Amino acid sequence: MDEKKLKRNSRLSMVKKALRSPQPKKMKQKPQRPRGYMARKTGAAAFWVLFSFMFLVVAVTLFSKTNDDPLPQATRAEETENPSVKPEAVQFAQSFTAHYFNWGSGEEKKKEREKKLSSFLAEGLDPQAGLNTDKVTWNSAHKGSTLKKVEDLGNNKSLVTFYVTAELTREVDGEDEPETKSISKYFVVPVAYDGTSYGIYELPKFTHIEEQTTVKADHQIGLQKAASSPETSRVRTFLDTFFTSYTEDSTDKLAYILEDGSRLAGLNKSMTFVKVASADIYEGPKTGEYIVQSEVVMQDPESDMQFHTDYELAIKKDGERFVVSSINEREGNEQ
Repeated sequence: MDEKKLKRNSRLSMVKKALRSPQPKKMKQKPQRPRGYMARKTGAAAFWVLFSFMFLVVAVTLFSKTNDDPLPQATRAEETENPSVKPEAVQFAQSFTAHYFNWGSGEEKKKEREKKLSSFLAEGLDPQAGLNTDKVTWNSAHKGSTLKKVEDLGNNKSLVTFYVTAELTREVDGEDEPETKSISKYFVVPVAYDGTSYGIYELPKFTHIEEQTTVKADHQIGLQKAASSPETSRVRTFLDTFFTSYTEDSTDKLAYILEDGSRLAGLNKSMTFVKVASADIYEGPKTGEYIVQSEVVMQDPESDMQFHTDYELAIKKDGERFVVSSINEREGNEQ
């Protein structure tokens, strides 16, 4: 009995000993990764590095542009716009037009008109802006002016064209009521801006607008005056022929003294040519070509009022005759 008990105790001891002895640790297995895993991780890292670099470049560019050019685009465009074509310039020209078409006979009326025009006219221009006050037989009252066209000449200059309506009146012997008539003219106002104020830089002129036909005006700089010769004398004589046709003839008939391909609408008998008061003849870009700056006297056939106006012609020799290639069309020059 004791022997069986001893054997059983011996087996229990061995089991307990085995349970107390440390068990071998199992090796921890690394998780298996799919093929190309490291390549994808490397690509993702490269993408974010490149994205961060591009973001930095764009941010620096935007902030640098803001600091270098703080003015909005609209402000920069406004600075380059010709100020003589702005609404303020048009209003200035319209105010001048209203004063221009107000006149009356007598010394007092003359001085009053001269005073009102003085704030508009550039120094050196006729204080009556071309109106021959010695020939005044009618009183005129401005009734209205409609803007027809604004031409940008550059160099802070423009031509503003209005369709003007005025009422003429005069006393008639033996009549209780004055004689009255209305006149309408296309009137071109040369406007300039000197950085401080607007002004009328040359005498205004009359034109005639028919459909899409317009007349542009400009001025010369750096021209060489033509020496007196038989040919310049012929050019001077040709001016009388041209302005007579310009005021009286139809477009088709006027074309006979124009360069081939040129088309010009005359004054359609709205004004009558009186004379060329003065003419300066300059050498043109080629032999046989001339630029003529002229002061021309025109007369209103309805009132017999006379006006001095400025015209510039490009004239060239065509065989044994002269033709006009353009009128008031040179651009970008200052007087």
